[in-house]
Amino acid sequence: MKSTGTTGTNAVDWETRVDFDRLRDERLSKLRAELERSEMGAVLAFDFSNIRYMTATHIGTWAMDKLIRFSLLTRNSDPISWDFGSAAKHHKLYNPWLDVTTTEMDADPSAPHEGAWRPRAERWGRHPSRWW
Repeated sequence: MKSTGTTGTNAVDWETRVDFDRLRDERLSKLRAELERSEMGAVLAFDFSNIRYMTATHIGTWAMDKLIRFSLLTRNSDPISWDFGSAAKHHKLYNPWLDVTTTEMDADPSAPHEGAWRPRAERWGRHPSRWW
């Protein structure tokens, strides 16, 4: 008998479909593994597809040729994104994973629970929306 369950990409409350937290975690794990295998200390991305893979952020295709946004992944930090104006405000509102870290380098030293997700030491300190 064929299953009647769907595998659509739209989120619904009655089925587990795409696990976006897992998707982001696995992409970042793959990047970290490649960085560890290399002799590089960091990866700096300017290409929109690479930035999206690294940070799970997207601002549309209208600015793909502008080289106005970039992201950095070091061996000792979670991705750091630089973006502009409305995009930075959008990230602050809709991309909560950018405001937490699992790395000791970014973490608040007074926070408990080693290795747990926690707020960055300076909330939104790495986002241009903080620069206004």
